[in-house]
Amino acid sequence: YHTLLMSPDVMTREFLPERDKANPFLHLSLHLAIEEQLSIDQPAGILYAFEALLSAHGGRHHAMHEVLECLNEVIFNTIRYNSSPDSHAYLNAVRHRAGLPQLND
Repeated sequence: YHTLLMSPDVMTREFLPERDKANPFLHLSLHLAIEEQLSIDQPAGILYAFEALLSAHGGRHHAMHEVLECLNEVIFNTIRYNSSPDSHAYLNAVRHRAGLPQLND
């Protein structure tokens, strides 16, 4: 995103998913959110699932993107259904990508 973020018009651009344009600000914010979650293991068990992703995929950045996809889905569903974020579904989605068994409700 370096080139894009250095663009003089970056603050006035629209990043619409229907045009396949990822929002770099959202993307970077999700990275920061996940780093915070990992640092405090919240939701409980996210660090364990992330470490399993690291073992399965090898690279930290790739594992981070696996988690990012799960977090993005939870945010999307929260907005779509006007509900609270489902941390249980989020953790289970990350566990699924890591090849771990699902947690019961």
